[in-house]
Amino acid sequence: MPTERLASYIPHPGFPLAKRGRKPNTGRMERFLKKLGITGAQYRIWSGGQPLNEFAKANPGWTQKAWEVLILENLDIILAATQIANESRSVDSPQGQKTASRAKAAPHTRPGEDDEK
Repeated sequence: MPTERLASYIPHPGFPLAKRGRKPNTGRMERFLKKLGITGAQYRIWSGGQPLNEFAKANPGWTQKAWEVLILENLDIILAATQIANESRSVDSPQGQKTASRAKAAPHTRPGEDDEK
């Protein structure tokens, strides 16, 4: 990848990338995501549910730096996918449904008992 293109993905000058030739491991991957403000849940949404350790197993020829560049190239997509997932969850369970499920779980009279009184 040309240096100018790579530089366009780096959040700020001096942003640390992995040293050349290092193999990815879960600890380094987690630290890199944390530097970018990406949670494990956000990564899994973007990766289709694949945990970090599975990427390294499935891609033995990849280096840590190559994975980091992949994440930087897809940073906007990762963040957008998370936002879309959060929005779809709020649509799937609107406030009214949450209230109804809480009412069901609360200790109340049995259905029909209120009608008898």
